Amino acid sequence: MTLPEYPAVRSLACLIVTSLVPFAAHAQNMEGMTIQETPGIALIKPQSWSKESDATVLEFTAYVDRRATGNAAAGYYEFLLPSGNKRQVDSSKVVKVVIYPDESRIVSLVEPVDRDRVATSVREMTDVTARFPATRPHLLPHLREIATVIERYDAGEVKMDGQWVPRRVYLERQSAKYAQFLREAIQNANPPGSFNLSDDSSYTALLAIGASLPKAKTLAADLLALNQRLGRGATRKDILKRLEEAGATYEASVPLVAQLEGLQPAEDPAASAFLGKWKSAMTALDALEPVAKSAAEALEANLADFHSTDQAPEFSEETRTHLRRLGDQLRAFRAGNPPPALNARVAGAVAVEAVGAGFMELGQSLPARKVFEAKTTLDAMAPQARDIGPQCGRVVSEFQKSIATRIEFFTKTRDEAKSLAEGDKPAEAIAKYEEALAIIADPTVESALADLKAASAQP
Repeated sequence: MTLPEYPAVRSLACLIVTSLVPFAAHAQNMEGMTIQETPGIALIKPQSWSKESDATVLEFTAYVDRRATGNAAAGYYEFLLPSGNKRQVDSSKVVKVVIYPDESRIVSLVEPVDRDRVATSVREMTDVTARFPATRPHLLPHLREIATVIERYDAGEVKMDGQWVPRRVYLERQSAKYAQFLREAIQNANPPGSFNLSDDSSYTALLAIGASLPKAKTLAADLLALNQRLGRGATRKDILKRLEEAGATYEASVPLVAQLEGLQPAEDPAASAFLGKWKSAMTALDALEPVAKSAAEALEANLADFHSTDQAPEFSEETRTHLRRLGDQLRAFRAGNPPPALNARVAGAVAVEAVGAGFMELGQSLPARKVFEAKTTLDAMAPQARDIGPQCGRVVSEFQKSIATRIEFFTKTRDEAKSLAEGDKPAEAIAKYEEALAIIADPTVESALADLKAASAQP
């Protein structure tokens, strides 16, 4: 009878010393039996009650462990001998089963823990040779072989995928694998820069390699820089979006701009362009605000003694100069396409310019009795005038009251003229229309008056 054919078991460990309990790491459990297909030796006592020192060495190429489950002393071992014969031995006679170490079964010997496992096996086998001198001829050659494995590891080699390579080569390969994985993970992270690099085991391993391999340290630094750069890019994009919103306020934008300046904006043309625009606009504002203040003060001084509502105020040359300078500064500011948040900063300057221009328009509309145009101008000026100062607010308010009275009187007179015309009283109607026109130059009244005069002139 021969042992069943089963594939040999390969393991990371190179050496197993067994007593009466099999090591599953090197064995296959099949249908109530453990099959071990690697060679070794067994220490066999003549009788189960014999001393261990009476044990002799039995060399085998494979064995089957048929001990009873739950009772290691019951059952037997079936050994396949180098001659091809088999031998059954009661488990009670088997002192120890030792599997020969074999370097070819060491697939990976990379980490210190791997070396420790090999060193532990060497110590265990050395103990066997000390306790059982008869095992020395069989075990010492294998011990020397396995000791060479440790020597190669200690000399700077590692074994990976069954091949010995210099540790540096191994570390370079590992660091390249880690770097490739991490680079892909960083680039695929959504949102960009959100990959938690510091907590990733591959990054931790790469840093550990970098402690002895400068190339790995550089790779780790590059990956960190990439992750941070992508994170900065995402943050810059979000900040720029908020800064460009129509409702952005100056107060909220200032800290955002400061944050943007700290995010290496030179990496991003859009960020650089925005900051350039912001700085240019701020420079323009610095030049604009004192001009606006001077123009506002000039308006206030010019209107202090003005109390007429029949004609627009006449501005001094100094006031006109301030207003012209203000207009030039505002045009320069607007030409730079400033960020929306800075428009609020020029609201006061815009108000001064608008009020000054409004008074100029009144100088055209009032003499021409274009009262409705004057009303539109004053309604737009009113909220801005109040912000400039009390004199501007007062004068505009007085004009508004006067204009409202004129419009009310004009409307009443025009309606009376219309009633007279409909009542076949052309002469009285003409007089009323002319009275209304004296108040407001209204095209509809002029047309009605012309029609009425033409009808009255017919025989």
